[in-house]
Formats: sequence, C-alpha cells, structure tokens
Amino acid sequence: MDKIGIYQIRRKNNPVRKFGFIIPGMGRWDNLFLGLNNEFYNFIENKIHINNNFQQNNNILIIGLAESGLIPAYLFYKFLKKNYNNYNIEISLSSRENDYITENNDDIFVFYEDHVTTQYPKHFLKLINKNLYYSNIIIIDDEMTTGNTIMKLFNQIKHLSNNFFVFNYADVRENKINELYFGDKKLFLYSLMNAEQLDDIDGNCKEIFSLNKDIIKLDNYKNIVYLIGESIEEGIDNHIENEDTIIRLITHINWEIGIMIESIYDLGSDINNKNYKYYNPIIPLNNTNNYIYYYSWQYPVVDKLEKLLLNLNSKINIIKVPSNGKKNIHQII
Repeated sequence: MDKIGIYQIRRKNNPVRKFGFIIPGMGRWDNLFLGLNNEFYNFIENKIHINNNFQQNNNILIIGLAESGLIPAYLFYKFLKKNYNNYNIEISLSSRENDYITENNDDIFVFYEDHVTTQYPKHFLKLINKNLYYSNIIIIDDEMTTGNTIMKLFNQIKHLSNNFFVFNYADVRENKINELYFGDKKLFLYSLMNAEQLDDIDGNCKEIFSLNKDIIKLDNYKNIVYLIGESIEEGIDNHIENEDTIIRLITHINWEIGIMIESIYDLGSDINNKNYKYYNPIIPLNNTNNYIYYYSWQYPVVDKLEKLLLNLNSKINIIKVPSNGKKNIHQII
C-alpha cells in the first residue's frame, strides 16, 4: 500500500464483522506517516474553524479511540497545544485493557463495541476531570463503519458538553449523516475520505478509495520505536521529531501469554494464516537502535520481542512507562 486511501479486507476469525478497513500511514498496520496526519489536521481545522468557533480559555477535550485512533489523537492534541495555547486542552485515550482497569473506578466510563468484536468488546475511558464541563469535545478514530461505537460513547459522555465533533480518516457507512441533534446537544461527524464498502471481496486487500497521494517510505532509518499496547505519549514525545525514525504501534496482544505478531518482521508479511497481504513489515537492520515502550504487565511480549531483535544484532532500549504516567490517563487498579 503505497497510496493514502481506504483499503478493505476480509476478516476470517471475527463472527461479528466480516470486513475490516485499513488506512495506511497511521502506525498500526504500517509505519507512522506524518504526511497523512498533517493532511488530517488541516482537514479538521477547515471544518471546525477553531479561531471563529472556540473562545479564549475554552475547555476542550480530545478523545482518541483504541487502537488506531490513539496516535492521531495524541498528535492532534500536540498540534493544538502548540498552535492554540489560549485554550485549556485535555486528552484522554481509551483502552481495552479490561484486565487492568475496572469499571468501578469513578473516573472511568465504560462503553462496548460488541457489534465489532467478541474478543475485546469493552472500552475504558478515563477522564481526569470527570465533573468538568467542556465547551467542545473532539473524538478521533480511524474509520467509521456503522457509527455505533460513536453513539455508544456519546451516550456515556453527552452530559459533559453540548458540542461534539467526530473526525475519522475514513467513512464507509451506508448512510453518511454528518449532523445529529439531541435537544441542545450537537454531534458533527466528518471524515477525510469517504467510500462505499464492498459487499464481498476475496482474500486480497482491496483499495476502495484513494487520495492520490503517495506515502513517503523511509528506507534509511536508524531508529525503530515500538509502542507496545497504549504507551503512546512518551514514545511520541521522545521520537516524533526524529526524521530517521519509524514508529509502530503493536497492540491487541495477549500480554500474559506473550504472543508476538512475528510475521510483521518478515518481508512481504501478512496475518490471518498468510492470506492477506496488508501488513507492511518492520525490518530491523544491523546497528539499528530499537526503542520499546511498554507498561509493566506487558513484559512477556517485550521479552519475546527483545529475543527476536537480539537475533538480528540490533541495539535495544527498553523503556518501562509508569502505569500512573505523567498525564495519568490510564489508572491501573
């Protein structure tokens, strides 16, 4: 996948949803490409008209949805903090870590994606200031397939604001309604790319929309950053400005068993029993610096990844992120 666009795949092992959608350049299916995110942020600015619609000292909340929405949400948060410092901006990244975050914590909202998956249906969203009223809430995700996830989240947090903006890279809904009103509550839904999903596809990855913009791939990289699970902030802060670095999110892994998606290290790799060619590989090189960011309970995965990299004579830096991290987004019970 060398173009920014929407790609549809068939899911073999998901009884709830038989198709999936990929937007290359987001850091999960392939390496993070800042050109895609810059395109996305310009799109958001043009839709919101921040300087016209937001007032000084407004309280603004950015929400990133696991998994593919985490990196773009945090990058957008950094973008806003840098360019609009006259607003009070907070961020919360949702989690599927149901073994470590329990819903009896008063600061955590719980909503379900049981229409998407039976394996990890539960989302946890921790808000540091749960009782704070926000002038605007901006929700970031990768794609909108039905809109059900957004509505489930909205119903949990609608008392926190009257103004909700949802931004996705891709919209493949059948009914692409962009504005919803619930009394004095307004919910606006915008997507950078729009496409009609196919009723059926074979085992290959199928492009259903293209922005006709190339993804610039970095060949001569010196550093690889692995963000294990949801350890987003520290890894992004430390490496996003380095032009010779590739960043990759590795998530949805059984941490206790230590299962590693080793196929992403093989040239021409894929997943789901070697049927779908849509994973762009990470190829650790000799003398490459590898940075692994993780939470303590994810160490079995880190251990397996470390052994894999040692076999490739790579340099390894392992950074354990405190579970009560600097922004305390995820509190471990």
